[in-house]
Amino acid sequence: MTSPIGPSLHKPPIAPTREWTALFYLDGNASDIERDVFHGFLSLEEVADRPEIAMVAELGRIPEPPRSGASDEPVPPNDYRERWESVRRYEVAKGAPSSWPRRVSTSVVQHDGKIDSRLVADHGPQDMSNPARLEDFLVWGIRNYPSEHYMVVLSNHGGGFLGILSDDRSRKTMTVAEVDRVMERVQEQTGVKPDLLVMDACLMAQAEVAGQVGQGATWYVASQEYNFDSYPMQRTLERASKNWDQGKPVSPEDMGDFLVSECSQLGNTFPTASLLDLRRMPECTGAVKKLADALLATPTDRQVIRKLIAKTPGFAEGNQKVKPYSDYRDLGAFARLLATSPKVQDAGLKEAAEEVLGVLEGGMVRSNAYTSRRDGELSGMSIYLPLTGFDYSARGLHFPNHTDPRTYEETYRALEFVQQTGWDRVVEHFAEKA
Repeated sequence: MTSPIGPSLHKPPIAPTREWTALFYLDGNASDIERDVFHGFLSLEEVADRPEIAMVAELGRIPEPPRSGASDEPVPPNDYRERWESVRRYEVAKGAPSSWPRRVSTSVVQHDGKIDSRLVADHGPQDMSNPARLEDFLVWGIRNYPSEHYMVVLSNHGGGFLGILSDDRSRKTMTVAEVDRVMERVQEQTGVKPDLLVMDACLMAQAEVAGQVGQGATWYVASQEYNFDSYPMQRTLERASKNWDQGKPVSPEDMGDFLVSECSQLGNTFPTASLLDLRRMPECTGAVKKLADALLATPTDRQVIRKLIAKTPGFAEGNQKVKPYSDYRDLGAFARLLATSPKVQDAGLKEAAEEVLGVLEGGMVRSNAYTSRRDGELSGMSIYLPLTGFDYSARGLHFPNHTDPRTYEETYRALEFVQQTGWDRVVEHFAEKA
């Protein structure tokens, strides 16, 4: 098979239908996280070669420059120290017991550092923020590894509605609208709608993002907060393997629950993780629209609402709030404050807030893990809710790498969720007045 973006070195045979195919798009084309992405790939090998699941990976790397005084010892092929910079396609495979010294620390195990996966194609240096790159990989994987269920994992930096999958070479980031279009085109070409979409990136459990990609998959795993490592996919697949060892199937809900549960075991490495049912997204969008309309029409004093916004838990705060991320606030927590505050006596607004809570707690968020300091506060889905509107020109707004500040407001207003709910009007209405 020849890829439209690069030639394949090997065409995998069409295997009999299996239970799962997992497609890992591992964007290590960012030198600050390349090590984590690469080690996450190595950890996948520890759970490969099960008949129930095929795993394929598109792995890009831009390693950090060698440190001064580094050894000039020759590096054997497929050693983790080999400093290749390209995008390679692999069938993830587990090698025979190795005599190599176990010297690579992943988030799960000590890996021997030898890549055992089967190389399918080496595409050379590529822009992993290019939607065509992602589309080609997903179409190839679905066509060549048919199964009952499909899981797509996107690994890189995330910035909520500002995008995911950045690339140091191109200085670009894939927008969530581009991710949505890729998933749409993949369905058009394969007839497959992935069962589970995993955003292995920060800050992507956001209503605006879920609303944009809601037709691209059935279930969605993402984090409201910063993550400090790759998702524990090895642990997740070990949980799945226990089911398979007992002859039990692993449903998409099971796989998502396993992942969220494993994140909850890793403490502050994963402060939050949520499993969202994207089939409920139209209901959620409708409830948020009612809330937006009620907020714009409420006779409640504007400063009362602003104080409740300020009280709503935000993310990416730490010792120094980083905007706009710290204005990604928990949607359910905000709705709960509106519904319970004695200073809000508008029955229509309280009813709209309770409807949002009912959707989130009634199945939109199937499972949700968070650190103890957030216990009882978080609903599993955030929304953009700043107190300063869209005018950040004098407030030190920190835009993520590879995004253009000039397109920030335009990007937000163009999102399907925002257009359907009018949430941008809420952002404007409760903004600080000069």
